[in-house]
Amino acid sequence: MNKKLSKVITGIASLATVATMFTSPTSTSAMSLKGETKKNANQLTNFVFQGTTKDSHYRLITVEQAVQEVAQLIGQSVEQVYDSQPQLKFMSISASAPDNIIAGHVQLNVSSTYKPWLLAYFYPMSGNPRYIDKTKKPWYVGIEATGGKTFQGDVVTEVQTTGYYYLINGTFYNGGTMTHGGTTGVNAVWTTTYNFSYSTNVYKSYSTGRVWAQVY
Repeated sequence: MNKKLSKVITGIASLATVATMFTSPTSTSAMSLKGETKKNANQLTNFVFQGTTKDSHYRLITVEQAVQEVAQLIGQSVEQVYDSQPQLKFMSISASAPDNIIAGHVQLNVSSTYKPWLLAYFYPMSGNPRYIDKTKKPWYVGIEATGGKTFQGDVVTEVQTTGYYYLINGTFYNGGTMTHGGTTGVNAVWTTTYNFSYSTNVYKSYSTGRVWAQVY
């Protein structure tokens, strides 16, 4: 049986519910995951390099993989992530919708001993799933601040079809809790804000300048 046809059959009950909520993500309508909090995350190395190499800046993964990864990153269940963004559920079970997400990842050289990750998940172009649809807001942009550290500041992403520019400006702290404050913007330029609370002390201020990350 055709893989996508099978997904439609097995997911028809869910699709009936999702169809009433579905809105296409655009520059003004997409999930921000605003307010999600996580403490001292260390999950990234468990999954980020499946099917790629550490020198690559992207992976082409299924919607299910993307949802599982972001659920780990923000400390939610897979069901909660799907519920917060019906578009992803629609993509995962529809025979006509793209069934992949472009996952970008860049290791940040904060210091010689501390190199956390910038993660960005993009919707693909219709009919050409290896290219980013720059007319749509990135599904998720975030910093995986491992090693007992937190981050406060902004991450700016300027989205192109073959990659994205990023600019990070903020401070890493020892300990505490970091909160994803949402992603806002227009015309393919998006700003993700992080806040934190109760840290013991500053680890290091960090700014990247404007850097290009190729995905295809």
